[in-house]
Order: sequence, then structure tokens, then C-alpha cells
Amino acid sequence: MPAGAAQAAVGAVREFVKTNPRRLFSGCEHPEDGLNVSLFTGPTPGLYYVLLDPDFERCTGPRRRILDGWFFYAVTPRGDVVAESPGPPDEGVPAVPPPLQAPPAAPGEGGAEPPPSASANEVPAP
Repeated sequence: MPAGAAQAAVGAVREFVKTNPRRLFSGCEHPEDGLNVSLFTGPTPGLYYVLLDPDFERCTGPRRRILDGWFFYAVTPRGDVVAESPGPPDEGVPAVPPPLQAPPAAPGEGGAEPPPSASANEVPAP
């Protein structure tokens, strides 16, 4: 494994530990014990893609502590995190449903609008 790949993995783990509450790692001798790490290269030269899977099997307490399982980071060979993948749409971003629209009426189904009603002061034309 290239040294830059190892540095990228370390950078992603440090970012994850730094941005999550310490209580998440309770029962772990070291916070890193609660993470499985996978490393990939991709279409962008000079970046590694690091997948972190929080799995606390090496710690005491519950094995799964996070519902949304994986975290992806784009990291330089020096260990600098460039980007983190966004979470699911329901995390921090209110989902706005599209406005409801009535389907168009088929011809002959009485879908025509009724004529406007006459006001009480109008006299009907002969």
C-alpha cells in the first residue's frame, strides 16, 4: 500500500473521530477500534476515497451504534479531507413534496368549468 493511501485513511479516521461525540466511542480502548476502513482510488488523480464503517465489534457495548452505516471521504495523500459525502436527504434538509396537481379531465367527462353565476343585481339578457 502506498504511504499516501495510509495517510488518507488516517485523515478520514481523524475527521470522523473529531466530528462525532466522544460518547459514541465509549467502551473502545481507542476510538479507531470502532471503525472498519476501506480505501479506493477513483477518477480524480491525487485523491483517495475512504469508506468508514462504524462497527464496534472490538469494543464493549452495542456493536451497531449508528443507523446510517457508512461514511465516505475524499482525502489527499497527505491526509487532508477534501470532501465528505452528503447524508441522506432527510438529514438536515427539509424535504418539500412537490405541489399536488389534479390530472386533466378527459373529454366528455364533464370536466368543463360551470358558467359563472350571476350576481343578485344583474338582470338576465332576453
